[in-house]
Formats: sequence, structure tokens, C-alpha cells
Amino acid sequence: MSRITWAFSGVPEANGVPFHIDPLLLAKVALAGVAFGLVSLLFSEASHWLGGVFKKLCPVAWLRPVIGGLAIIGLTYLVGTREYLGLGVTSPGLNDASIVSFFGGHVFPWAWAWKIAFTVVTLGAGFKGGEVTPLFFIGAGLGNALSALLGAPVDLFAALGFVAVFAGASNTPLACTVMGIELFGATNTVYIAVACFVAYLCSGHSGIYLAQRLAVPKTRNDVIPPDIALRHARAFKPTPFGDPSLLSSTAQEQPSMPDTHHLSTDEIGMLRIYVAPKDRYRKPGQGRLKAAFSNGDLYKELVNQAKQAGLVNAVAHHTHYGFSNGGAVQNRDVEGMNPDLTICVELIGHKADLDAFCRTHGALLDKKVIVYKHLERWQVGKKLTETEISDLAALESE
Repeated sequence: MSRITWAFSGVPEANGVPFHIDPLLLAKVALAGVAFGLVSLLFSEASHWLGGVFKKLCPVAWLRPVIGGLAIIGLTYLVGTREYLGLGVTSPGLNDASIVSFFGGHVFPWAWAWKIAFTVVTLGAGFKGGEVTPLFFIGAGLGNALSALLGAPVDLFAALGFVAVFAGASNTPLACTVMGIELFGATNTVYIAVACFVAYLCSGHSGIYLAQRLAVPKTRNDVIPPDIALRHARAFKPTPFGDPSLLSSTAQEQPSMPDTHHLSTDEIGMLRIYVAPKDRYRKPGQGRLKAAFSNGDLYKELVNQAKQAGLVNAVAHHTHYGFSNGGAVQNRDVEGMNPDLTICVELIGHKADLDAFCRTHGALLDKKVIVYKHLERWQVGKKLTETEISDLAALESE
């Protein structure tokens, strides 16, 4: 380890300007932001990849943490230190790598890389302890190492890495900028914002939270659909100059993949019926009071009748907030029950069958909001080989 003596004061300039802005230092921050973003991408993709490898090689769920634990023990003996175990906020040894020590005068060139290895193995094996604090460690450690390469203040770059790597991995540059200001002072706002947003842009369409929705693509790629989850957006690679005809390598290879199944379509319809949980169905000639105590829920009866009618699908969706038929807006209460909150009964079948269903069960559907939508059903089946086709033709000829 070597020592850096140049520390960043982080105080307003003498002329009263509240933000410290130095052009050369700002350029170094932007360059570091690229590294922060790429490390964010490395951490996210390595975690997802190794998790998939563990599941593929070891289908037994409880055995994966055992293997991962043994791997961590092996890594600890390989490195010869326990610095990369645990959260890493502090460490008993004065010269050990930790979040606190990264802000000091010592340089730890590879602490961030070892922490990535330890954390990725831990998460990939199935241990769920969180990624946030390890990402703070990785970011601060990387900032500490970059400060020596770029000749920059070690404490400032450790602070920038602390927030910027997490900004790239979680795709939250604005929130991490605010967090950096709260932790390290408003004087460094410009540097913090540049580091976080550059890291965010360079981290790609990936992240530690794959259910996160992509509102605005980071690249000029018109192929990416709007509001797509990161889990699916990761399949799209950036296209040069925004040319939508140049698809990702995955998309380019798809046409040459073996066509093992065939696709058939037919016209079908969807009927949505909006009812309330308190609605009960009434048998012919039965009074309201008796129906309220003797019969079941209307939405369940509609699903049961759809089953008897031979429709393709029938499901009931509970809602959380809304109104129906011009009524008052209803909200789901703490216990999850509101007798006036709308339930959507969704029926799928051919239009003639749905039409017959409504005519037959008109008493159940009286004064209910009913919406019909035309759809197309896709059916995927195994593609027949030439031998199977010839055998089938021979049977039909007989």
C-alpha cells in the first residue's frame, strides 16, 4: 500500500461561490464515472450469471449455499485475510480495507475487485444478505484506487465511488446524488451529480433489480419496447447510430435457430365483467334476503358457469383502487377486504360462445359493466418432421 497526501477540503470558494468547480478535477470525475458505471455493470451481470450457473449445475436448492459457503472459505484462505467478509464498514486492523479506511491516506488497489468476487459468490449461491452495503464498499474502494491513478483527492473520489457505483447498479442517479449531498456536503454537488449520472449512463440496461421498468432507454435503440423490465431489456444490445435494423446479436441469431415448433392463430374474444365482492347471485324466484345468506359470491358463480359453458378461460381479478359504473372511488383497506371494491371477471372464448353466455345468464349480469374485446389466440405446437408428415398423410389416405 502507498500513501496519498492530497486530500480535498470540500469548502466553498473564497469568492462566496457555494459549489467547488475545477475543470481539470471535473474531467477526472467524469472519467472515474465511466469506471464506476462499468463496475456497476460487471457486478450486476456477474451476480445474475453466477446465480444461473449455480441453479443449472446444482438443482438442489439447499445444497447451493453449502457449495457457496465452501467457496467463500476457499477464497478467504486464498486471499489470506478476512477483510472482505461481512459488511466491511469498519475493520479491526488499522491497515485493513474497509469503507472508513478508503477515505484515509492509504491506497487499496484491488480491494474493490476482491469484494466483488466475495459478494458475487455469496449472492449467486443463494445467500440473501443484500447488495447495498457491499456496493458502497466496492464503490469507495474503486474511488480510492482511481484517486492514485488520476492524481485526485482520495477522500473525494472515495465519496464519489460510494454513491456512483450504487447509482449505476440500481439505476437511481438522482436519488444517489441527493444521498451524496446529504453525506458529503453540498459543496461537492457538481462532482457528485456528474459521477452518478455518468455511472448510470455507462452501466447499460442492467441492474441489481431486474423487475425495474425501463422508462427511457440509455442508448439510441429504437428496438427496445417502452416500459420494459430490465430482465428483458438486457437482451437488447446498443445499435450504432440508432439504426433499428441492426438488432442485437441475440436477435440476429434467432432466425437461424432451429424452427422446432409451429404457430397457429385463430380469432377469439375477451369479455370483462365488473362486479363487487359483496354481490351475490340469485336463483330464479329467490328473494334478495334469502340469496344473501344462502348463495355464494357472484364472481365465483360466473366463473363456474363459464366452466360449464366450455369457455377457454375464466378468471377473477381483485383490484386495489378504482370505481365502476360511475360509483364512488373505492380503496383496498389494510386487511385487504372492501366489499365495494371492484372485481373483474375475465372470460375468454369465441365471440359466439360469449354472446350465448351473456344471453343465458342475463339475470346474473343485469346492470353490470361488461366490455368485449376482439383478440387473436396463438397456439404453439411441436413442428412435425417430414417423416411424421408423410406418415400422417398415409393414415389420412387410408
